Amino acid sequence: MTGYLLKLIRESIPMTQEQLAVDLAVDRATVQSWESGRRPFTAVPFGQAIATRQRLGRLGASTSLLAALDDAAEADLVLTAVLDDKVESTNVAEQPLGWSVLTHRLTDLILWAVLGQAPTFVRAVSTPHRRRGPVAFGPLLPADQQLGEIPYRQRDDSFMPAPLSDWRGSRLLRHLVQRLDASHPFVDLNIHNVWALLAARRGLALDEPDTGRTLLGRCTALLDSGGVSAQSRHELTSIVYSLRTDGLTGTGTGK
Repeated sequence: MTGYLLKLIRESIPMTQEQLAVDLAVDRATVQSWESGRRPFTAVPFGQAIATRQRLGRLGASTSLLAALDDAAEADLVLTAVLDDKVESTNVAEQPLGWSVLTHRLTDLILWAVLGQAPTFVRAVSTPHRRRGPVAFGPLLPADQQLGEIPYRQRDDSFMPAPLSDWRGSRLLRHLVQRLDASHPFVDLNIHNVWALLAARRGLALDEPDTGRTLLGRCTALLDSGGVSAQSRHELTSIVYSLRTDGLTGTGTGK
């Protein structure tokens, strides 16, 4: 991830690997290995990495790409941990995904590597002329957002009930509602997250009535399906009661 982002940063200047190597006082093989991941940029000493980023900025590199370097390095750390053969036996508290709620940009970078969907800030940068031969169009793995409405990291989800002016939860609710399906592998978790979100943000479903009606329909369909846990049925019943108490009605189709 970091290597591919460095490639985009270099091309945004624009410079060749040889030109950049001369400017950074390193050899071309070093730049090439940073970009390919053979010699991870995350292994560069902290001071040198900061100096390199500042130099790239002075050379005219895209500021939006430069700003994403820290998140790209963390995305590499997360992906490495997730791809570890022993991940299932690892203490959840020790996982890099567990120390804080992910930002939108970090989530986008991880999904870029997994799904090949480039983040918006990357697509907004002009694309250089295509080179000859095979060229990667995104970060490649070797061999499905906290959905961000606040721009800074949170240690845990205790911020959800707090009166934050810059976070309401509408985008997160829309995201979760689309995943209230009996066939979803984490349907019970999604149900619990919707229940907890609505408990913390009373009236949230009324902010977007269409989303509220879809939620009511999907919850009704899940209750009828019988394919969820007892706790989920209890939480779904609570959600449906709350929505109907607030005046929402739906067809029950969940569409």
